[in-house]
Amino acid sequence: MERIKSIFIGEGSHRLLMEYFPLINILFFIEIVYFMFIISFLWGKIVGAIFGIPATTFLIWQTLGLYNRRNLNRQLQLFMFDIHFALSMGFLVNRIFVSPVFSFLDYIIFIERGLAVLIEIPALLFLTGKFFNGVD
Repeated sequence: MERIKSIFIGEGSHRLLMEYFPLINILFFIEIVYFMFIISFLWGKIVGAIFGIPATTFLIWQTLGLYNRRNLNRQLQLFMFDIHFALSMGFLVNRIFVSPVFSFLDYIIFIERGLAVLIEIPALLFLTGKFFNGVD
């Protein structure tokens, strides 16, 4: 495991990775805005705000907890990655094979979810390993 970590990450970048890893949650902020847009369209702006404000507050708390390396936030992040990865893969496969006609918003969400899929698998490995907890 140590050899793999040194090949992909490098020995001197542990602190740098720990500082910037919580910024992956920016992808979830894009998802919150996307869902707020859909909810506002379907049920109105107030319902969209009722969803968006607590979701954004939770994600800010989650990002700060990951930055401070709290175990609860690590476990929640693993759960969020697991759910988001499955939803994103379903969305990508649907968009590629079933309905290839895209609008501008579809292009943005397609790129964001594709990027999230590429990031979430290494992030899952990172969060489940000893590397996150600082035990080498």
